[in-house]
Amino acid sequence: MSPLPLQLRHLAPAPRLLEPLEGEWSHDPGAPLTFNLADSVPPEARTWMQSGLEEMGQRLELAGPEPALEWQLVDRLDGLPSHSPRSEGASPCESYRLTVHTGGLRMEATTAVGLFRATTTALQLLRGAKDTAEAKPGQPWTLPCMRIDDWPEFERRGFLLDVSRDRVPLQERLIQLVRRCAELKLNHLELYSEHVFPYAGHETVWRAASPITITEWEDLVRYAREVHVDLVPNQQTFGHMHRWLKHPRYRDLSEVPDGVEHAFAFDPEPFSLCPTDPRSLELITDLLEQLLPHFASDFVSIGCDETFDLGRGRSRQACAERGTHSVYLEYLESVLNLVREHGRRPLFWADILLQDKHEVPRFPTDAVGLLWGYEGNHPFQEQAQRMQASGTPYWICPGTSSWQSFTGRHANMLANVALAAEAGRQHGASGYLVTDWGDFGHWQPEAISWLGHVAGACQAWNPDATQDHVREQTRMHLLPSRSARLAESLEGLGRLIEVSGASCLNATPWFMFLRRPTDGAIPRDVHGLTAEGLTATVERAEEIAGVLDGLTDDTSPDNAASDLLWATHMTQWACRLGRARLGVGDEIGAVDESTRSTFVGDLRALVHRQAALWPRTSRPGGRADSGERLERLGRWIASGGSSAL
Repeated sequence: MSPLPLQLRHLAPAPRLLEPLEGEWSHDPGAPLTFNLADSVPPEARTWMQSGLEEMGQRLELAGPEPALEWQLVDRLDGLPSHSPRSEGASPCESYRLTVHTGGLRMEATTAVGLFRATTTALQLLRGAKDTAEAKPGQPWTLPCMRIDDWPEFERRGFLLDVSRDRVPLQERLIQLVRRCAELKLNHLELYSEHVFPYAGHETVWRAASPITITEWEDLVRYAREVHVDLVPNQQTFGHMHRWLKHPRYRDLSEVPDGVEHAFAFDPEPFSLCPTDPRSLELITDLLEQLLPHFASDFVSIGCDETFDLGRGRSRQACAERGTHSVYLEYLESVLNLVREHGRRPLFWADILLQDKHEVPRFPTDAVGLLWGYEGNHPFQEQAQRMQASGTPYWICPGTSSWQSFTGRHANMLANVALAAEAGRQHGASGYLVTDWGDFGHWQPEAISWLGHVAGACQAWNPDATQDHVREQTRMHLLPSRSARLAESLEGLGRLIEVSGASCLNATPWFMFLRRPTDGAIPRDVHGLTAEGLTATVERAEEIAGVLDGLTDDTSPDNAASDLLWATHMTQWACRLGRARLGVGDEIGAVDESTRSTFVGDLRALVHRQAALWPRTSRPGGRADSGERLERLGRWIASGGSSAL
């Protein structure tokens, strides 16, 4: 596609086609914006426009025959597709036409959701006009005349937020997340759940987690539907069940009751359900019967990923006789059948299918495989080709690169989301799901994922668009303050890994100093680490901290500066620790006691600061667990490595 005019490069996602027209529309910001709404047009588009204008300090008023804003529900739009290129044909058409003429903005579509997408683009145009005018006080809002024809590449475009690794957002933050998805033209949202639904009879599992209440879930479902976002139920049903299986009541349902080491905790824990124990399916049956009535979605996400302990415990004999892969598939099919009994479409992670060197098995077309990978060089092309050849419908799932980082990994994120979109487009994926995880305590602030949220959503709608304007798109449509300095700081944090000169698989090196301290001075999967690189990282982080410190006067949860400042200070602390260890060898005890004492004192101050910031955005449950991971690290450092992690 041709580059967008400079004043329109904030549009997120960038539209498919934009044709410049003669003339300019102008609006006095002191006057209301007028509209004319036909009876046949659903009201949600006008409601969305009204709420967006109110945020800009504008009024929306009903007018006569010459309104500034006009919605038209039409029978057809010549030249626009009736479905997305990557469509199963099950969702309503989202194509729209938006015309800016000298008299105002006209939005046209064949469906209510298409008009809603047009309204979102119109609001972004108006937001940009306001932003430009504010640089020259007293000037009117202006837009060049144009015609936009637009439609999505992927039928399903979603975002998944991990709410099970200690950080459960407040309800108002979840409402903001739904609005953010609508703003970015996403139509699918999942809140990754291991233990944050309040299942009756299972209070031991979720009581301390501050779960999302049933009323809150139902309110979220209702609000999401109003803005054309499908909130999809999500519950792990095989692996990642350690939040359940660590409790005595459930331990004997596990594959390895004595526990296994895994990436999500310091201590060994039971991780997966035993697939050969009938009581495993009885538990999942109970969970689905309680969960699904509160959701309107046709889909349900059942997990079934990373069952690395399968065959290492109680199912060992069955796996030896029938093959581990066969045992996995038999259990997966049983869970898929449970979902079908409720009239829903199952979504499941496809990593275990792809581990097998044989042909990927074909599942009935109501089941959807989720192909995930989070590195900028992930083999999406090869894996997507295998999924396509299997005949099983699938979605492609990159990530925000926010987790296990404190700061994000900006270049990796951009490469990852683009690689996923291209592979999905070439090999028949019907959906695109951006994931945002919270591995090992969800230490990164919410805002660290925003650039990835924007970049992924833009790729899902229009993979041909440039990625050069992600920072500006984020500033304009995700930052309430529209602060250029905050947006620059976000990107700067994400680029610290480039400053360091080091690399790490699915993480930043400084995160791994905390996650794998017993590996030695250089944790496994970290490459290119030098003392000079860590010094450069600390110095660049100090520059960013100075900017963020000047933005913390606004203490509202919508201002992410304080949270980002904490992440910056944590990064500096971890880099200094890594630099100290590089100088003396692999043993933490080789760092002199006085230096270790200083590190421990500074870390305690950071833990206290985390505790103070946490309630601004997150529920209390999980904060202690998240902070305890840092406190255990402090005790280990203080002891010179003699205390257990």
